[in-house]
Amino acid sequence: MNTYSFSTVNNTGILTLTSLLDPNENQAILQTLLGELEKGTIHWIVDLQYMSFLNSTGLNFLISLLTRTRTKGGDIVLIGVNERIEQVFVLTRLHSMFQMQDSQEAALLLLHQTKNNITES
Repeated sequence: MNTYSFSTVNNTGILTLTSLLDPNENQAILQTLLGELEKGTIHWIVDLQYMSFLNSTGLNFLISLLTRTRTKGGDIVLIGVNERIEQVFVLTRLHSMFQMQDSQEAALLLLHQTKNNITES
């Protein structure tokens, strides 16, 4: 079973995840996304609505994606974050590193504003 899918909307990658528990699978996903980063997809929405659990393996994946995306001048926004997963971010004090929105539309708007701020600088 695939644990992820991705597509693009307005030059923004949409990554939908169902699990981040397998480090080997996470590495394969990351390699795929790094290829997309190299092609110019530097802004990502990561949809966690199908995930019920997040552990240190998943956090490492998200931190790695965030770091590599920001290195390229982009950013990520998390959507579909349930209470349990949000608590993991709060307890690990990572909630300040990640932007979270309630919907894909809100995340696209936030990333669009980020793109405009970068362009205007």
